[in-house]
Amino acid sequence: MMYTSLEIEFKSKLTKDQYETLLKKYGLKDKVFKQTNYYFDTLDHKLINNHIILRIREKSYNIKLTSKTKQEIGTLEKHIVLEHDNAYKMIKEGFDASIIGINEKVINIASLTTHRAKTTYKNGTIFLDKNTYFDTTDYEIEFEAAEIELGKKEFLEFLEENNLEYIKIVSKSKRAYEKSSQ
Repeated sequence: MMYTSLEIEFKSKLTKDQYETLLKKYGLKDKVFKQTNYYFDTLDHKLINNHIILRIREKSYNIKLTSKTKQEIGTLEKHIVLEHDNAYKMIKEGFDASIIGINEKVINIASLTTHRAKTTYKNGTIFLDKNTYFDTTDYEIEFEAAEIELGKKEFLEFLEENNLEYIKIVSKSKRAYEKSSQ
């Protein structure tokens, strides 16, 4: 069964020290969980060239196929929860993405593992992420909100309260894609 959601998020790059300081400050050191994203595209990169991200995300309790398409405001996400055996076969062999509305045969081109902690902040959710992909480890903060203007305001307030400078960072998928083609 497919369901959709609209994601509105703000993000900024963090250093390792900032990530660890925030985990401690918000009591999240023992609440970090692991998730792995497997990214898919065609051999000629049709999806990424059309600003579509296709991933399978594995968490301890479920595996979900998601397509993400940029909208004027936010990102439209389509999700399908997968059976474990089927998901592993899709990761290994590729699959026909028409099951999620994309008429392409896709293959796994990159993966990225995140050690993530989350907490509520005002009207949204803060995610603190340590990401590992290929030979790279980086850190970021994400803030998911229901509304763009209020979300942006609250994200900037969080940064200010924690003496953090806003440092633009591209999406995890784009960073993983770029490393996969090096």
